[in-house]
Amino acid sequence: MSKDKNLKQKIIKSAFNHFSQAPFKKVSTNQIVEDADVSKGLLFHYFHDKKNLYMTLYDIAWQSIHKQILEAIDFSNRCLFKRLKDFMLMRNKALKEQKVLSAFMKQVHLSQDPYIIKERTKIYTKHQEKVYKLIFDHIDTDSFREDINLNDSYKIIIWTLQRIGQDWEKHHTDKDPKEALSILDHELDHYINFMQKVFYK
Repeated sequence: MSKDKNLKQKIIKSAFNHFSQAPFKKVSTNQIVEDADVSKGLLFHYFHDKKNLYMTLYDIAWQSIHKQILEAIDFSNRCLFKRLKDFMLMRNKALKEQKVLSAFMKQVHLSQDPYIIKERTKIYTKHQEKVYKLIFDHIDTDSFREDINLNDSYKIIIWTLQRIGQDWEKHHTDKDPKEALSILDHELDHYINFMQKVFYK
């Protein structure tokens, strides 16, 4: 790794550690650069400001989580609902294993700052769309009922899963991570099973 990349990684690692333990407003850039052993000018060289750093970390966090998920999903199995269940299980496994990232993302989702809400929604949607595109690619369409429109079915499935995620974030992200993920698991499993019965033959 080049010196330039190494210094940037030191800032990112330090920022993750601090932001995972406290809300955005309670973490100072002085704390981050002091622990990273770099100058504040270098931090602002890589990141425009504190909010830009924060949302860059959020983007990196989802990249890391989804990388682990996609490497674990068996895409040779073409059943859409099996892939969705695998995605659910692998996502929660990744969140439990990558504890710093999970704690950081909880802080992001608890924030009521309008800018952070807007940016986290945009970043999260971008990553979700990318993952769903891969999950829905080359699925077994013959298993679907012949009297329904496939594109409409896909939209309903995605909208349902997204709404479950939104409701969960609204009502449960302040809980203990294990408890919150358990609630989400139960909800997603219920509706994935339900949709399989509705859309499959």
